[in-house]
Amino acid sequence: MGQQYHLNDKEKELLTVLGKNPELPLKELVNHTRYKRVSSVVRKIGQFREWNILWGPVYRFDYGKLCRNPLHRLFCILEFGKSYETVIEYLRLIESLVSVYPVLSSHKELLIAGFLSSNDAEVKVLLQLLKDSNIIADYIVRVYRHYPTIENPNFFGDPVPSLDNLLNPCDVPDISLDSMTLHGVSVILEPFPIYREDTKV
Repeated sequence: MGQQYHLNDKEKELLTVLGKNPELPLKELVNHTRYKRVSSVVRKIGQFREWNILWGPVYRFDYGKLCRNPLHRLFCILEFGKSYETVIEYLRLIESLVSVYPVLSSHKELLIAGFLSSNDAEVKVLLQLLKDSNIIADYIVRVYRHYPTIENPNFFGDPVPSLDNLLNPCDVPDISLDSMTLHGVSVILEPFPIYREDTKV
């Protein structure tokens, strides 16, 4: 666990305003907080960055608004049929490749490849071609059409959430996972972490 910092009310107020309006200019931050000078806000933001409480800016693109066709991300779990370097060389030939992450596994050689796609069927055809050519042994494709919503905390709310409605009956959505067979072994697919495009600046 990292270092814990105790914030005063002015610091909490600044973080709350930054969370709700990260694009506010420094002069406006002074107007929305109890700080009197811009230099104080700049110094405090620098201190938050040193403490790794605050980082950014982070920009996320809504790729679907850049073209007429619906554009979204595909996450593909690939099992190797050849060496890692060979698989990467073939994947780079697919122009919509965005990211590749190796998966540490003691049983299989796997990687997760991310693609931008407006035609899922075409990407699946390309992956099937790689499978038929014994470049990859198997693959799973998951479509990711939505970006996660991030809600910044309000440091002045009740730190203990209300549990009054916790046990009220509700409709449970279908969250069952698919299963597949890789080399005769039945595999239950577990969800993997959401891809993050965030980088520290």
